Amino acid sequence: MERINFMKKLLAFLLAALMIVSLVACTQTPPEETTDSTTTADTTTAKETTADTTTSETTTEATTTETTTEEETTTETQIPETPVNKAFDETKIVLTFAAISDTQHKYSGIDTLAKLRTALKQLKAFAAENGNGLDAIVFAGDLVQSAKSQEVREFKTAYEAVIDPEETPLIFALGNHDVKCASYTVEDLTTDKFYEIFGASYRAYDKETSKVELGCTHHVVNNYHFLSLNPINSSYIGVGDRGTLYTEEVKAWLDETLQTITTEHPDHYVFVNTHPMIYDTVYGSTLVVSDHQWFTKDLTPILEKYNQVVTFGGHLHFPLNDPKSIMQTAFTSLGCASVTYMAIENGGYENMSSATVMRDSAQYSQGLIVQLDENGNMRITRMDLHNEDTIETPWELPAPSADGAHLTYYGKDRANDNTAPVLSELKAVMGNVNKTGKQQVTLEFTKAADDEFAHHYVLTLNNKTDGTQLKQ
Repeated sequence: MERINFMKKLLAFLLAALMIVSLVACTQTPPEETTDSTTTADTTTAKETTADTTTSETTTEATTTETTTEEETTTETQIPETPVNKAFDETKIVLTFAAISDTQHKYSGIDTLAKLRTALKQLKAFAAENGNGLDAIVFAGDLVQSAKSQEVREFKTAYEAVIDPEETPLIFALGNHDVKCASYTVEDLTTDKFYEIFGASYRAYDKETSKVELGCTHHVVNNYHFLSLNPINSSYIGVGDRGTLYTEEVKAWLDETLQTITTEHPDHYVFVNTHPMIYDTVYGSTLVVSDHQWFTKDLTPILEKYNQVVTFGGHLHFPLNDPKSIMQTAFTSLGCASVTYMAIENGGYENMSSATVMRDSAQYSQGLIVQLDENGNMRITRMDLHNEDTIETPWELPAPSADGAHLTYYGKDRANDNTAPVLSELKAVMGNVNKTGKQQVTLEFTKAADDEFAHHYVLTLNNKTDGTQLKQ
């Protein structure tokens, strides 16, 4: 009894004199995905509620903890004004293509081919309704799950159920699931083997400038250039400073081909398609999980020489809802998400089937529609293929220029002008005292209001008298 009375007094003291909660929100993950993070007895637990509030439970002991949870906003999205010199002319579109990734045929019991057909139908319909139809489909790898010829044939059947490959070329790079690079792959498939199975109608690449034996293809569609390339198969697994690696021959081909294209067409974007993400560009491109290589640094010294480059990457499955799914450095980078399922950063969230994949990950299917007008301006529409909708406002970029002015729209510094989320007052609710004499306290606050969404909250418990930090 004396132990319980002591704990009650301590609790009263803490609530009266010590509690200051600091909440920090970052716009990094999609509003659709709300996850919980739960810790043990001497820590803090953050849980979602059904009444637009967040509940956090803590004990009365002054230990250190960190709690992160995603929260969707309840306010209507406020779309920032489009800069005046981005003047995409939707009445004079000269090129429309889809950019998708990661079907991973037959993945984990999901009817991936049905999702692929559904995605292709929506992309095709959107392009027809908002332009002149699809001119090409760019696929950033992982067409199949376990590098089997039979899976490639089944992918081909599903693709052709919606798309005529002679009218709409498939421009693809291979991913780690397409080649023999780990225990989950079976056959040693190559780019040429994929084309052999697909048939002659898929070989729309330029025969003179492509090196299919290296996994390098060069397509020209409506006077725009598309380069696809594959890394070294085995470099997906392991730990290295440069991430996933490419052979010297592949890198030389990329550099030489980009040099030729950009010299001939200095006012045109050039599209580079490869499965790993370019390191430290778009959302998720610094992910480290175990010994798996999710990114590459190997191409950056080449790509940063050509400011017309737009890269497309897959592999991560990270959602396009996050505004950092486009990032401009010395070039422009885009994530393609996944047709089949979504993944997210390793944040210790609840309702997860693995460190980065949630149990309801198949509720996501996303991709991009990219359009160019006759003046070289570009518009990128994020497609929510699961809900048959688009995601927020399109991204727009002016035609590339030698001074790099077109790279100033979606850089890393744009977060500096972002308005902080609006937070509510904190409410403390007293809980029961357990057998060890600890009393539970629930902290409640309304989810943050923001023009996009709050990524997570960080709660800090300080001593009100001297500012000493007790918990975070």
